[in-house]
Amino acid sequence: ELHPTLVARDVLAPSGRIVDVAGGTGYLLWELLHRSPDASGVLVERPEAAPIPVPDDLADRAGVVYRDMF
Repeated sequence: ELHPTLVARDVLAPSGRIVDVAGGTGYLLWELLHRSPDASGVLVERPEAAPIPVPDDLADRAGVVYRDMF
């Protein structure tokens, strides 16, 4: 379950790009994109991370980039 502050209308823009750095499994990004159908997003994770699948229903507006954040 997401914290109410994260899903408040005045916190999330209805459109635009969401970048989740060091997002792990992508759970937070996927949930935010499901709640913001006009937004797109990218999950940035370390290159040594296991492959992270993008949910099929988000494939046209989400992606994963493997980069070293440090």
